[in-house]
Amino acid sequence: QAKAIDHNQKEEVLELKVGSMIVAPGFEPFDASLKSEYGYGRMPNVVTSVQFERILSASGPYKGQVLRPSDGKHAVKVAWIQCVGSRDETCNRDYCSSVCFMYATKEAIIAREHAAEIQPTIFYNDIRAFGKGFERYYESAKRAFGIRYVKGIVSGIKELQQSHNLLLEYAGEDGEK
Repeated sequence: QAKAIDHNQKEEVLELKVGSMIVAPGFEPFDASLKSEYGYGRMPNVVTSVQFERILSASGPYKGQVLRPSDGKHAVKVAWIQCVGSRDETCNRDYCSSVCFMYATKEAIIAREHAAEIQPTIFYNDIRAFGKGFERYYESAKRAFGIRYVKGIVSGIKELQQSHNLLLEYAGEDGEK
């Protein structure tokens, strides 16, 4: 819409004199449809983190309001499922990205800033808060923003047909279900 990216641009080689360089190799997003038990592509309220980032954006489809894609209603309970495809050879990902945990924490905080009634829960396999100040950020997310962290992997999601509400199936570390 803004025409900020020229998709027809051709590759070119430039020689520049610089004082320093930042290497930003980018990333390849995970194809969420590879994990069909989570309903991505079948259930409208299951979105990727990049799509949720767009939902949070003031220039996004909902003007920064945290609305459900299925019906445009305000979301209340929002869950982030971490480690999807991580260390999973069937998805050709035998490694941990090491950034998702903090990315989800940031999104949960921003969601709470947009709408105080949101009840965010982050399901995780491992806490990856190893950068400078990351542990404090994670602790602050729990304490100041009420972010709930559940150690456990979600085994599946079911959708209630009339309301499009989602039911997550999981077993937490402490036996919580």
